[in-house]
Amino acid sequence: MIGLIVVPIDGSIVRLRANYAPRGLALSEIETEAGDPRVGPAVRKVWGMISRVRRLEGWKGLYKGFLPFIFNSVLISVFSVAFVEGSSTVSPKGTYQVPEAGGVKMTLFGIALTLVGIPMTVLINRSIVTPHLLPWSPKKAAKIILTPYERSKPWIIFLTPGLLAATAIHVLYIVVVSKTVRSFVVPELANGIFKNPSSSRDGPFATIRTGRLFVFLIFQALSVLVLCPLEVIACRLSVQRQNAEGEQSTGEIPSTYAAKDEDVITLRGEEEPYNGLIDAAMTIYQEEGAGRLYTAWIVTLFGALFGALFA
Repeated sequence: MIGLIVVPIDGSIVRLRANYAPRGLALSEIETEAGDPRVGPAVRKVWGMISRVRRLEGWKGLYKGFLPFIFNSVLISVFSVAFVEGSSTVSPKGTYQVPEAGGVKMTLFGIALTLVGIPMTVLINRSIVTPHLLPWSPKKAAKIILTPYERSKPWIIFLTPGLLAATAIHVLYIVVVSKTVRSFVVPELANGIFKNPSSSRDGPFATIRTGRLFVFLIFQALSVLVLCPLEVIACRLSVQRQNAEGEQSTGEIPSTYAAKDEDVITLRGEEEPYNGLIDAAMTIYQEEGAGRLYTAWIVTLFGALFGALFA
C-alpha cells in the first residue's frame, strides 16, 4: 500500500536528478534578466515533475519502477530481519535501519546494503527514466533497460564508473559516521528514539538534553552538504548505460514510447559518459552548475532528520 504513495514521489525525485539540463546561451538581454537559461525541461520541484509525468505519460508513467521497488523493499526487509533484530520498517529515502551492535555486525550490514543497493538502484532508476513502455515480463523489460553487454555480464553493473564509490560512501556515512556521532552526542538515542530506556516511562525525550539534541540535529542537517551530491551523482551514474566497445545500445529497444509528444526528461548522451565519481561531480558542476548537485535537497534533509530520531 505504501508503494502506491512512495513510488510516484520517488520516481519524480529520480527524474529531477537524472534530468540533464546544461546551461544554455542567452540570446537576448531579456533571457539573461529572466534567469539562468537552460537546455531541456525546466522542472525544479517534485510536484511539478509529478504533474509533467501525469500529463505526458499518464498514470502508468507515475508508477514506472513499481515492481523493482517492491522487490527491493522485500530484500531490505529481509536484511532488516537479519541485522536489526526483526525490525523491518520502511524508512524514507536516504535512511537505513542500523543494527544496535557495532563491529562485524554493522560492517556486514553496510556491505549487504551496498551490494543490494547497486543493482537495485540501476534497475529502479532506469525503469523510471526510460522513455519506453515497459512490458510486465521481466525478461522483455530487461532488454529495454539493460544493454546486451550488461545482460551478458551482469557483474559489470558493479563496475559502473563511480557508482560503487558513491553508494559505499553514502551507506558508510549514514551507517557509521552518523551513528557514531549520535552515540557520542546523544547517547540516549544511540539506537533510535523508540529504544530509549525512558520511552516507556516518562516519554521518549525525558532524559535527552535539549542542547545536545539540537547540536546533533544541526549536524544531520549539515550532512545534506555531503549526502545530496552523492545521491544526485549516484542517480546519474545508475542511468548511464554500459556498452561493449563498438556496441550500439539501440538495437533491441522497441519503438513504443510512453509519451507521444515529448520526453519527460532529457538524459545525458552516451557519447561522453561520466568516468567516475569525481569526474561526474566536476562535469555536473561545469555543465549545469553547483545547484544541480543539490537537486531535491529537501528530501535528503527530511531523511537525515528522520534518521536522526528513528533509524
